[in-house]
Amino acid sequence: MFSTGRKDSAEYVPLATHQDGGSSEDVDPNLQNPVSGPPPKGRLSPFIIWTSAIVALLSFVNLILIPNTILHYQLSEEDLAKLPYPDLHIGFNRIDKLLHDTLPRPYIRTWPLQIARINQGIKDTVYGNSQEVFISVKDSTLMRFVVPKGSTDQLCAFGWKGPVETRKQDLTTKGDISEIEVWSIISPMVGSPGTVDNLDFDNVSWNNRPVRGELLGTMDLKNDLVNATTENFACPSQDKHLVVEFRCVRVDCQVSFSQIKDVHPNMGFELLRQIP
Repeated sequence: MFSTGRKDSAEYVPLATHQDGGSSEDVDPNLQNPVSGPPPKGRLSPFIIWTSAIVALLSFVNLILIPNTILHYQLSEEDLAKLPYPDLHIGFNRIDKLLHDTLPRPYIRTWPLQIARINQGIKDTVYGNSQEVFISVKDSTLMRFVVPKGSTDQLCAFGWKGPVETRKQDLTTKGDISEIEVWSIISPMVGSPGTVDNLDFDNVSWNNRPVRGELLGTMDLKNDLVNATTENFACPSQDKHLVVEFRCVRVDCQVSFSQIKDVHPNMGFELLRQIP
């Protein structure tokens, strides 16, 4: 009555095995193949939202107010003139005067027109106008210079151009030459009513020597015989010429050379006037 060929309603399903031969009968298939769903959505904090809104609102208000702010602070020319520093280049207008007063100013240079030596030991000797300079405790050298034109603020000085290496043999010095005085000449001779323009360099001697005025300066020639200058002094305002006397202060002192303008590089004494 029972059929031996009847099959059960559920067919046999073989168990899946792992690669290592173990059975997977007790493994949940949902754990083996998890279903990946979308991550949960994050929510912004209300504080961040309100802060961003306020910042955006303030930026918008600033953009609206910028034109009005600029117009409010615009100054007229009269208002700028009332400010303590109306010029954007603060202090630039004083640079020229500052440099003019502090930096060394270049000079206009003049060479002596006439040179004459007088000697206290042989008082009647006339050396005459020449190019020979001889200065010692008993010998003075007179020089006449043309005063360069200029204004009253352009001061004068006397300068010394020492010899270059190739001309050192043309200069003879002895003793202490640290103090060479420069005196102005105010009269051609004692008791003479004439001016220094009347001084005759071809006939001057110690006996008829001119009258000294004021000490214009002192030069130190001992510093390796390099260039030297006296202190600045007021240039003569009326006279076209300036006559001076060079003399030694020290007892043991002597300077002698030929002051020739056309020999280059030249060497000797110069009258200097500041360039404006």
